[in-house]
Amino acid sequence: MTQIIPSLGLILLLFNVTPVFATFYTVGTLAEYCKEHLKFVALETSHNRLSAGICQGYLASKIEVMTLTQQLCQRESLNLDRLAADVVAYVDEDPQRASASATRGVIEVLQAKHACAE
Repeated sequence: MTQIIPSLGLILLLFNVTPVFATFYTVGTLAEYCKEHLKFVALETSHNRLSAGICQGYLASKIEVMTLTQQLCQRESLNLDRLAADVVAYVDEDPQRASASATRGVIEVLQAKHACAE
């Protein structure tokens, strides 16, 4: 195993390959999914259920992580519908934010609106 790691570095160097770390979604992509969630909540007939579900799951996971790390204290007053609207507004307020990672965007929204008082 210890011989494989240096060999991998040599292979990457020889083929001029740069390792890339993936970000699953940008906050702009997540905002588009969350727009579908908001259509779903408003009972609009034309909405993408898969996109709405991706928004719900992504936001729910970030809420759980921030709750477990004790960075989110107002969980009882937080709901996915409000958070989805906040994410959409976050991107609409500054379209340059759209290229940031979704994790960063959601955490910034949660910290701004639902963080623990210091």
